[in-house]
This record gives sequence, structure tokens and C-alpha cells, in this order.
Amino acid sequence: MPIPNEHLNQFKEGESGNPNGRPKGSRNLSTILKEMLEEDVEVVIDGKKERRQFQEVIIRKLLKKANDGDIRAIEQIFDRTEGKAKQTVDFTGIVDTRKTTSDLFPDQLKAE
Repeated sequence: MPIPNEHLNQFKEGESGNPNGRPKGSRNLSTILKEMLEEDVEVVIDGKKERRQFQEVIIRKLLKKANDGDIRAIEQIFDRTEGKAKQTVDFTGIVDTRKTTSDLFPDQLKAE
């Protein structure tokens, strides 16, 4: 879909689309999430109310799911602790590296 003409010259050359930038003191999503994960929440453990960091509660739930056999939870745990497994791709038979570009495209690369 083409861009309407009134939007083509929306900003003058050398003029910022956001001259004031992000307001000072504003926090990004990552900062807010980290702060919330560090907050204490009330949980019931073995019938007793206790305060734990929210991130610990999430980890405990993930570990319980893995213990119950949830494959996705197990993958998450190993990906976070050991790193994701590298995936290899086998290119055997796809490209003959002994050929040059002129061998592959003789008609297009004729010397003039």
C-alpha cells in the first residue's frame, strides 16, 4: 500500500520526529519488570503464610511443572541454565562448492 502524499514530507530535513525525546525519569519495560520481580508477595508454603520474592515464586512453579513432567518447563529450565542447544544444519548435496559463479550461470556472465 503506497504512503499518502501528506505523510511523505511530514518532518523537515534535519528535524527530529520526537524533539523532546523520552521524558527524564521514565522507566522502560525491562526496568519495571525487574522491580516487580523483586517485590515480596505473600504465599502459602506447607500451610504457612510466608513472604517471598515474586521471582522465587515463579521459579518454584516452573520447577513444579518440570517435576510433573511438563516438557516445556523442562526445556525452559535447561535453556536458562545451560543455554539453548545449538541447531546444526546439514548442507550436504545442496551446493557444490567446487563450482564457480561462471560455471553456475554461464549465460549471464559472458565476457563482452
